[in-house]
Order: sequence, then C-alpha cells, then structure tokens
Amino acid sequence: MNVVFLRGLNTFGDEQFRLGPWSLGRIDKFWRAKLIQSGHAFYAMDGMGPGDVSMQTHRAATAFRQLRLQKPGHRFHFLGYSQGGLVARALVHEPDIASHVLSVTTLGTPHLGSRLAEKLGRFHTDHPIAHQVLRHFGYDTQIRSDGG
Repeated sequence: MNVVFLRGLNTFGDEQFRLGPWSLGRIDKFWRAKLIQSGHAFYAMDGMGPGDVSMQTHRAATAFRQLRLQKPGHRFHFLGYSQGGLVARALVHEPDIASHVLSVTTLGTPHLGSRLAEKLGRFHTDHPIAHQVLRHFGYDTQIRSDGG
C-alpha cells in the first residue's frame, strides 16, 4: 500500500510539529514509522508551504504529479491531517490525480470550517498587548495568521 501524507497548516509553513516557536520534530514521524514498520510505502507531501487551502493544493498537486511520474502505475491512499485533509479532498477533484487515488482518510480536518482558525486570525486585534509581547520575542501573530 502506498500512503501519501498531507500535513496540516502550521504557521511556519514547514513539516514540523510546533509548539509556538519550538519544533518538536516532523509532524508525520508517528505515521511514517508505523506505516513503514507495517510494510507500507510512505510519502510525505513536503513543500506545501504556508497559505490557504488553494495555495497549498496547487503546490501539493505539482509535487504529487512529480511523485506519480517517479512511480508509474502506482496508486495511492491519501492521509490528510487537519488542513491537509482539505487539500487531499481538493486534489481528488483533479482528474489526472483522482485516477491514482484509492482513498482519502482525514484526521482532525475542519470540513465545516474552524472557529479556532477564525479566532487566531483576529488575535492581533482582539489581544493587542499579547500580540505586542509575542512580537517582541519574534513571533508576529498577524503575519502568522495571514499564512506568512
């Protein structure tokens, strides 16, 4: 079985699991280890970067097409975490990609939107003092909420 993992949004736009500015390692390390240990091929959709679902879908589609060219005839299962689940759902609407996807599984995906994401997007205006404190330490919540 070939599994393609699509990560969720993080404010740094990378493949790390983060707690604020601290990296705790790759977000896919648990899934990678378990699936490889079970004898499955695991591909992480790296390089999706920051941004909204449409931006990440465009980058992921480009990366998937390159992966597919390297693995002709292979079919894949998409495993999408959080916003990665939304990206996976968008990818299967691309005819040349859909024909290579066997299934889509999502974990913690906000299929109906996310109130938390809406609150985080307003954090800098709703909590200006906390925003200034975090900005002083190098974490600009306004830039991060805009996907930068």
